[in-house]
Amino acid sequence: MNVTQEEISHLREMQGQVRGTVFQTDAAYIEGKNGLKGLSLVEEKMKEWGCSISYKTIKASDWLPVGFRTLSILAATEAFSWNKEDVFRMGYEAPARSFVVKMLMKYFLSIHQTYKQSAQYWPSHYTIGTLETPEFNEKEKFMVVRLKDFSIHPILCNYFKGYFTRVTEIASPYQNIKVQERICAFEGGKDHEFLLSWE
Repeated sequence: MNVTQEEISHLREMQGQVRGTVFQTDAAYIEGKNGLKGLSLVEEKMKEWGCSISYKTIKASDWLPVGFRTLSILAATEAFSWNKEDVFRMGYEAPARSFVVKMLMKYFLSIHQTYKQSAQYWPSHYTIGTLETPEFNEKEKFMVVRLKDFSIHPILCNYFKGYFTRVTEIASPYQNIKVQERICAFEGGKDHEFLLSWE
């Protein structure tokens, strides 16, 4: 994926912030796959784009520009020639290291409880956007996750597909979780809406 200068400028100037914990999660995944050298390659790419960060010095509670978070993923896709499936896998692996997911698992014992309460945890990660949980249908074996006012970059669509899939697996006894982004703000939709189903 070739990132354009226009995309870089847009993301650098984007309003909103995100917790440092997401960068820590990115760093752990990148280092696990590509070692410290790989992490350095991503940092070099970020510096080249005018948004220098040091993954090892970021604290979980820090607030950083939300555009940098997306550039972090894009830098990895360029450094390692990742495709959509690779970004999905990055999102899929993230919940195992996520403070928010650990909190949800600690206090809510069922997938339905976790689902209903997850929306209130979004602001602890992001200062923009809203996570909604409009429909959970255990009989029909599906649930819907909606992201409103969060049109940052299409790369995050695949990341969140992986993320929501893994959270559902961790929080439930369901198997063969399938995810579909049935509404996308980058494909004519107003918001992002993910349909998760299971067997």
